[in-house]
Amino acid sequence: MSGATAFVGYLASLGALAPGVSERQAADLCWAIMDGHLYRLLVTQRGWTPAAFAQWLSDSLAATLLRPS
Repeated sequence: MSGATAFVGYLASLGALAPGVSERQAADLCWAIMDGHLYRLLVTQRGWTPAAFAQWLSDSLAATLLRPS
């Protein structure tokens, strides 16, 4: 959880968090989405490639955490 909190703190310092998303909520979402269980489900059990998972993870985090550009 500390890695997610530090990452989100950095995003907040840049003013990059989406409106209405608190640092605590963003850290919780980041921590949950980045949990290794999702990787195992999608890559190991469902046959996604690691690259497809990485792209989905990146897109999901950006859509969830970041201020629209």
